[in-house]
Amino acid sequence: MVNRALRTQDIEIIITMSFFLCDLHRNIEQIHLQIEDQLWKVELTLTSDDDSLTNDLQQELQGLTTYHWLGELLFKMDNFEWAEETYEKLIEDINQNNNDLSFIYNQLGRIKNSITDY
Repeated sequence: MVNRALRTQDIEIIITMSFFLCDLHRNIEQIHLQIEDQLWKVELTLTSDDDSLTNDLQQELQGLTTYHWLGELLFKMDNFEWAEETYEKLIEDINQNNNDLSFIYNQLGRIKNSITDY
């Protein structure tokens, strides 16, 4: 009913449903604000295939999972807090008997050593 009223611009129905529309708008704004805090904005730059930095990164990070790769990249960018969050999230998500656990704890140790918080 609301959809049809908005499409046909039936003012009588729109006014009748105004409380519902205002409440819906407030709820959508609240959801947007909650989600906005959880999003990261990333700006990417296209590089050529023969870029030496890209080749070096690919060789260094070869065989790593996405979280490992992101954590290592954040570490190299000296963004230690986000790198630490990434590795802690990885610990939560993997099986405790996983062989990667020692690697992750080693990475967390490197992060703590870099920020001298141990």
